[in-house]
This record gives sequence, C-alpha cells and structure tokens, in this order.
Amino acid sequence: MLFNDQILQEWIQELASKSKAFSYLNEEEDLYSVNDLKERYK
Repeated sequence: MLFNDQILQEWIQELASKSKAFSYLNEEEDLYSVNDLKERYK
C-alpha cells in the first residue's frame, strides 16, 4: 500500500509541476528583494 501512495504522490507532483495554472506568477514583478529584509535567517 505504501508503494502505491508513493507512486500517486510522484504522479501528482509531476502533474502539478507541468500545470500552467500559476504560470502568470512567473511574469509578475518581485514585490520584495533581499534588500527589504530586516534580518536574515541563520
């Protein structure tokens, strides 16, 4: 059963990565940059 779950999860990840649903976000200008950080995560 665990093997089937892994195959299903990989299939969903592949499907989502090929999806064009959020492709408009690639064209969006970045709202923030590293320069906007007040403190860096260490």
